[in-house]
Order: sequence, then C-alpha cells, then structure tokens
Amino acid sequence: MGTAFTISRVWRPATTPLAPRKRGFKKQVFDDVLVEAEQTQAINITLQVGDVTQSVTVSAELAPLLDTENADGGGSVNAEQIQKLPSFGRDPFQLLQLAPGAFGDGARGSGGNTQNLPGTTVGGTNSSDGIFKTENGGQVTANGARTGENNYTIDGVGMTSVSWGGTAVVTPNEDSIKEIRIVTDNYDAEYGRYRGAQVQIISQNGTNQYHGSLFLKAHRPGLDAFQKYNGPGNAVVRDDNRYNDYGGSVGGPILRNKLFAFFSYETIKNNAIGSTAGGWYETPEFRALASSGSNAAKFLSFAGVAPATGHRCGRPQ
Repeated sequence: MGTAFTISRVWRPATTPLAPRKRGFKKQVFDDVLVEAEQTQAINITLQVGDVTQSVTVSAELAPLLDTENADGGGSVNAEQIQKLPSFGRDPFQLLQLAPGAFGDGARGSGGNTQNLPGTTVGGTNSSDGIFKTENGGQVTANGARTGENNYTIDGVGMTSVSWGGTAVVTPNEDSIKEIRIVTDNYDAEYGRYRGAQVQIISQNGTNQYHGSLFLKAHRPGLDAFQKYNGPGNAVVRDDNRYNDYGGSVGGPILRNKLFAFFSYETIKNNAIGSTAGGWYETPEFRALASSGSNAAKFLSFAGVAPATGHRCGRPQ
C-alpha cells in the first residue's frame, strides 16, 4: 500500500500599518495571478499618474507568456490535470511528456506494460504495479539526454535511485500531488548532478476547510481489448490482470490559519491468474528406468527430490 502524510504551517509576520495611498497616482489591483512552485516569478509594478478615482486591474490573462526571470525551460502539471487526464496505473509520471521540451509518446506494450524508450535501463510502470513499482523511470527525454539522466525530487528531497539513474524510488499517488514542475533545460547549478529533465514534485497540503476523496478502479480482463498485431507468427494478446485499485485522501486544519495536515492512501489487490507454459519434467516412468542399486536410482529416490522446470529428461504429463 502507499501512503502520504504532510503537515504544513503558515508563518505570518507581525502586522504593520500600511502607508496611505499617495494622492495623484492610479490604484492598481492584481487579481488571479498564477503562482507556480519551484519557479522564480516577479510582478513589476509601475506607479502611474492619474486621478485618485482611477484604477488599473491586472488579471492572469495579461501575464506575459515568456518567463523573463530566468532561462529555464519546461512547464508544470497541476493537480487538476493530474486528476482529469488519463494516466495508466494512476502513475503521475505518465504525464511528464506534457511539459514543453519533454519528449515521450506514452506508449504501452501489448500486455499493458510501459513501452520504454530506446536506451532505458529501468523502465516505467507495468500493467498492475502502478505507483508501487520499486524503481519507476518516467519515459521522457530532455535536453538531449537519455531517460537515465532524469532527476526526481519531492518537496526538494532527492528521490532518484543511487543504483539506477533516472528512476524514482518513491512514486507518490495522484491525490498527494499538488503540482509537478518539469525543467527541461538551462536549469540552475543546484540541479547539476543530472543533465536530463528535473522532475520536481510538490506535495498536497491541507487548508482551512476539510476536504477529501475516495476512488475505486476495477481492472478486468473482459474489459481489455486484444491488440491487432503481435508480429509474424505470434498470437494477439491482451492485459489479463484482474485487480482492484482503491484509496482516498483527507486534509484540513489542525490549528486554523496556522497548522494543516493532509493524508492520502492507495492500495492494489491483485488476483491475476498466473500464466501457463509447457516444459520437460521427470516422470515416475522415467525414474523406474534407472537400474536398481545404481547411482542414478539412489539420486532419483532421494527424499525431497521433485521435478524442476527446465530439465529436459522425460515426457511432459
């Protein structure tokens, strides 16, 4: 099962009286200004001469599309997009390709596993492990680097595997994410260990209002389609996994306006039927062929001896 728990606190400086607005200048109001995590932003304010009855309102639609504060390239995937856009296995890393400069096709194999990009060491999620994959490699390339050169952080803490670069040892569930910032080139020296995409995950936090969610995903073979082609001489296949993926989240205040908490939970119950295959195994008839008293007879009659897969000595029953 996967869980995420965060506690956030708001620091408020001592209240100081605001200086009265100077006469002869226009009033300026800033509404709906977009603030993105892990990104340097600025709002330039210019005092304009005018009557005290005049005002200027700046909305998000008038904000510049080009980031002039730094040379970073990339984009963000917010919580609403994570909840509404399809991501196989509820894996948020399936959406990294939405950022400008992050290249990936999000392809899946015939059995539902991630179709990894060329040069990938440890790939993305499989058909039934989702966020529980031990080391999860998002299938995007950036800045001319391979997938193994991507870096993952959660709230500034490094989550990239020390054994396999480009993979995250923790994959947060979708409900626990507030925003994912993907920096694809020209990033600061603080991210200099990896030259690929910088995947910066911001955890969800509680607010002054209690809120939560519940979900259930039922995965059944009967709802899965067979792929149209599986190469010459191969039969068409489908994802035959049978599992339930369910969980929920809750967040709210501990001390109103000061201390908040958020908790999320997700688990998978997989009842998939194992695959079957043919092989060569020892049979009682085969063992009876050994001469009495021979070393072969002693070996075949040893207590605990059982057929082992892969031994080509006898006919399958």
